[in-house]
Amino acid sequence: MKPLFFVCFLVIAILPAKSQNTTRITVKADSSLSKFLTFKERYSYPTFINGTVFFKDGAAYNAVLNYNLFTGQMQFINSRGDTLELANENTIKVVAITRDSFYYDKGYYRLLLGYPEVKLAVQQRLTIVDNQKIGAFGQPTTGAGVETVDRIVQTNKLTIMENTILAKESKYYLGNKFNQFVPFNKKGLMKMFSNHQNNIRKYLDETSIDFNKQQDLIRTLGFLQNLST
Repeated sequence: MKPLFFVCFLVIAILPAKSQNTTRITVKADSSLSKFLTFKERYSYPTFINGTVFFKDGAAYNAVLNYNLFTGQMQFINSRGDTLELANENTIKVVAITRDSFYYDKGYYRLLLGYPEVKLAVQQRLTIVDNQKIGAFGQPTTGAGVETVDRIVQTNKLTIMENTILAKESKYYLGNKFNQFVPFNKKGLMKMFSNHQNNIRKYLDETSIDFNKQQDLIRTLGFLQNLST
């Protein structure tokens, strides 16, 4: 089957100023998370869209796709109208939806800017940032702990027994030419470019970098590309 999209190594995008964007959603007690959240809150796109899954063995298949922020899975609709998750994800090279490219490395990373040697990507998920137990007189009390929705999904505990506050978060990641990704921070830089640690230390000492600002990360990405060639 012919692919619908051509995936470029160099992507030029209009990027917002900040990366750690958070949108908070409160789910009331005794609610089903999957039913309480709107489609827009659960998915990256307003509807399932024609896209292409490119595999490492060179195969490519067209499908109707969407990325589920609730589960962190890439989903598709089959010929019977069922919504299913892509399986055998380790065999996937990249998933193309409209102009977006998603790489898989123990999770999906949407490409923002790509050079032959390095990539800037973002991972978006819904995260539990607070639980509010119902205390005396029916008043909510704040609980401790920050976790992802994974625990609820994996245990099939989809009905929440306490008020739950979710945050829709976007975090930046640094990728290499092998499509391996690490958090885009000083530790991640040192890990991915262990052979250039002295040069990276000098760059960070001489350059003011805010790892929450996309423009700073774009500038750093250019430095890393030049360092790798």
